[in-house]
Amino acid sequence: MGNIKSRITQGLCRFIPTHIGNAFLLWCLQVMRFFQRHGDMYALSHTEANKLHEPETGFIENQNSMHDIYMGMASMAEAGCEIIATYNALFSIGKGMPLSQLIGMYERDGIIYSGRFGVAPKAIADMLNRNGCKVTKYIPSKKKCDIDGFARGYDTLIMTIYNDGQDLMKEIHTVMIDRNSEGYTAHNMHCNGKVTVAYENITALIAGETNGKGKPIIIMGVNV
Repeated sequence: MGNIKSRITQGLCRFIPTHIGNAFLLWCLQVMRFFQRHGDMYALSHTEANKLHEPETGFIENQNSMHDIYMGMASMAEAGCEIIATYNALFSIGKGMPLSQLIGMYERDGIIYSGRFGVAPKAIADMLNRNGCKVTKYIPSKKKCDIDGFARGYDTLIMTIYNDGQDLMKEIHTVMIDRNSEGYTAHNMHCNGKVTVAYENITALIAGETNGKGKPIIIMGVNV
């Protein structure tokens, strides 16, 4: 029985990224977001505890070390990439806020499966818009996939990708990307404190940092 369940799970994890469109996946995550029933319990308890572990000012690159910071029923080390991407984007555009405050806001609206599945990507856009940003979303599909053209209009971006476009078991990851004179750099890409090199475009960044296996789900341009 265990082998059957394992094969079914593996089959689904290969079917979803190869046959389910990005727009439908994002809609499913939105449904999970709105069905999340958590009240303020997690926010109240974790906000105060998380204040003891505020990171130093600057971009967060070391998600893997954040075992003592919680969001819902999960630690930031386990499922905090969307929150870190938001934090880094806000810092990048000069609207930084304490990480504990940001986590509390997402615990009230945004986390899915009590935080175990992180944050719904569209909740990121809602959060940034509520904090004075202008967010434009681009969802790649089989009919349109010009993420490089889209990205050229922004210096700050947030992108959610499949780490492996053929296997959901390799998980989904969200990063903040900034653009400067050298190119595009992704923050917290590997969650280990190391910043990526600068790439000419987003397609090259995804390919270079995922051994050619990554697949974009949604990319958002952020302006003040």
